[in-house]
Parts: sequence; C-alpha cells; structure tokens
Amino acid sequence: MLILIVVLYLLFLLSIDWIIQAGGAWYRPHLAALAALAVVALTVRESDSDEF
Repeated sequence: MLILIVVLYLLFLLSIDWIIQAGGAWYRPHLAALAALAVVALTVRESDSDEF
C-alpha cells in the first residue's frame, strides 16, 4: 500500500510538470497512470488470496 501511495505522489508531481510544459504531449500523464495501474494490478494478482 505504501508503494502505491509513493507512486501516486510521484505521478502527481510529474503530471504537474507535464501540464506546465507548453510543447509537451498531452498523453504522457495518461501513459504514466496506465503504467502505474498495470504495476498495481500485477502486484495484486501475484499476492495470495489468504492475505486479507
């Protein structure tokens, strides 16, 4: 859970920089968010169902 919070925080900081850039591609924050979701989905899928 702590890793997810850190990733979301870093994603937020990167998104702010990307939004401020005038010539930046608009889809980069969305790709970063998609990558973060993929990492979380793979992590949850690999965990045991008896953990909860």
